[in-house]
Amino acid sequence: MEQIPRDDNFHADALAKLASTRDIDTLESIPVEYLEKPTIEEEQAYVVTGKESWMAPYQNYIQKGELPTNKKEARRVVYKAAHYVAMDGVLYKSGFSTPSYGVWARKKHYEVCLPYMRGNAGTMPRDTQCHGRF
Repeated sequence: MEQIPRDDNFHADALAKLASTRDIDTLESIPVEYLEKPTIEEEQAYVVTGKESWMAPYQNYIQKGELPTNKKEARRVVYKAAHYVAMDGVLYKSGFSTPSYGVWARKKHYEVCLPYMRGNAGTMPRDTQCHGRF
């Protein structure tokens, strides 16, 4: 990072003045250029294929009935697949008295839940969290 002296940074000062004032005389002294198309190109997304997810053997068994060739691994998949349910191609963890919970990667979980948790943080009672101390 390089610091530029204020006297040498005329364009940044003009832009700051444009943003902070509505004076007509100031607006006329700052040249504004309108562009026909964006100067930054649109980013392209590439499909990245990685190694198979840990959920793939369970999905294959529940949806297609396919088991791994290794006998020990196949027994483990059958045993653990009883705890999951597949609906519309999504794997859910089933519970006895609880609704089905989606099995997400940790990042996806935070993308979905974090805005909700931050938005409702002020509505929670604080006396239980503070244990009577303020």
